[in-house]
Amino acid sequence: LELELLVITVPLTGHCGYPLFTDHMFLSEVSTKTGRVQVCCNSPESNYQWFRTGDAGLFWRKGVHYIMGRMIFHHPLPVRPKGWSGSQVRPYKMMEAFRAIGYEVEPVVGYGSERRKAINDIKRAAKQGKRYDFVYSESSTMPTLLTEPHHVPTYPALDFNFFSWARARSIPIGLFYRDVHWRYSYYRDSLVWFKKAISLPLYYYDLANYRSLVDHLFLPSIGMSSALPIKWNRGMSALPPGVSALPAVQANPRQPSNELELLYVGGIKPPLYDLSPLFETVRKVGGVRLTLCCRQPEWESVGSFYRAMRTGQVRTVHVQGAELRTLYLSADIFVLLRNPHEYIDFAMPVKVFESLGYGVPILTLDGTEAARFIREEGIGWVVGSVDEACGVLQYLRDHREEVDAMKERLSGIRLRHTWEERARHVARTLTGQSQGGGEPS
Repeated sequence: LELELLVITVPLTGHCGYPLFTDHMFLSEVSTKTGRVQVCCNSPESNYQWFRTGDAGLFWRKGVHYIMGRMIFHHPLPVRPKGWSGSQVRPYKMMEAFRAIGYEVEPVVGYGSERRKAINDIKRAAKQGKRYDFVYSESSTMPTLLTEPHHVPTYPALDFNFFSWARARSIPIGLFYRDVHWRYSYYRDSLVWFKKAISLPLYYYDLANYRSLVDHLFLPSIGMSSALPIKWNRGMSALPPGVSALPAVQANPRQPSNELELLYVGGIKPPLYDLSPLFETVRKVGGVRLTLCCRQPEWESVGSFYRAMRTGQVRTVHVQGAELRTLYLSADIFVLLRNPHEYIDFAMPVKVFESLGYGVPILTLDGTEAARFIREEGIGWVVGSVDEACGVLQYLRDHREEVDAMKERLSGIRLRHTWEERARHVARTLTGQSQGGGEPS
């Protein structure tokens, strides 16, 4: 029997109080569609039947429908809940977001042997009738073939053969392409010749496979598309980072004499992350205090670069994960003031959205994708120079109510940018089925 399933996914009990289990489907309407359905039993009412199935579908009631689907999540590295960088945080957040919006997630993650086992399990299940709505992949900052701990391509065909298998079965494939740092001189100059000779061709090899196998390319920002070295003829859209679902953030009560608390979290190593404008701003403005959070080895490596600019208004800490919460809850403003760089100008830093999630407004210099987002969403202040940044901070230092009003504004805006909304955008894009929520900005 071939049916399109109309699936109840949320209620705990079915019609007339009969229990509903997660693997039982209660159908009130059916239409023809490929999919194997097995009858378990009949309901007490002759117009309805109970079905048990490995398929997923929709339940339509009073004009509202709910998705309960099954997807494959691919990432060529282990996915862990804690990480220092956005490239480590994002895959875990996206995988959990798909689960949160109702998808059964089949992970193809980890190192090669783990991914190979997961792929074989999926292929075996597919032969038995299990269906998958789409594949979503989070790429690595390394070439796919070099993601083993020893960086030797011991699984050269594993991932792209799997994409070919999915494409042959009309399973849509979407891929988040993280960045193109490898195209810029700062990366190339950092490699010895033989590493460059290996890695650069393999980045092009990845893109060539994506162009032939991936249906939709997701980027941190559309601005990054101009840096791609290939012509992309299929779907493309922005998929910036998201914010975690958090309780309402209350503005911290402040005394007028208190210093304005500034926070920066992220990289500090020039030329990519040159924070000279930040240190200059803090040095020029009285009544502010900056907490700078970065990796300890990075500070030990380049801290001397900032030593001449550093004042008693700056303290340096080295924390990550849940320990950052205290820093954000104590901050008045997140400061993203750094010299421009052609690579990071189109980036969308995870820390911007982390700040949004905690309800901390952002001060940044103009000319970047992050600045565009901050201006369009109205979640902070965009300035054109260090002198203008100093003026804004001096005003906010003397008018704390403006900071509190901005924090109140962020409490509503951040709900449009959760990781769950990012996952819904992916699902809508790859399946063509609406799941509520808006397009990511």
